[in-house]
Amino acid sequence: MERTAAFARVRDCLVVTLLGETTGRSWESLRSDLLGRLGASGVRGVVIDASAVAVVDDVDGRALADTVDMCRLLGARALVAGLSVEVVTALILLDAPLDRLEGEASVERAIERLLQGADDGQP
Repeated sequence: MERTAAFARVRDCLVVTLLGETTGRSWESLRSDLLGRLGASGVRGVVIDASAVAVVDDVDGRALADTVDMCRLLGARALVAGLSVEVVTALILLDAPLDRLEGEASVERAIERLLQGADDGQP
């Protein structure tokens, strides 16, 4: 199976870099891997780096929101970083559940925001 994400730990954050197009099956694999790493690492923040994603469909929008919800249930705050204008526009047109997502323009800003929130006592 083709690899769909790369993982790195940066301080108290887990950075998940999406490596291009995803499918329903690859989202399941990615979530399983992410949740396993999240549970084992004990980090309080997750950054989903979507800067390499050029095309999304309604499955991707729901899967992204579900992934963020799953992180929250395990005690971690998740931010999506690096979405392009085209991808954001597509998610809006596809009526994706954007109210469940928090975003930042870059991975660096997302990490800063998560670490600041941890210092303030936010989950």
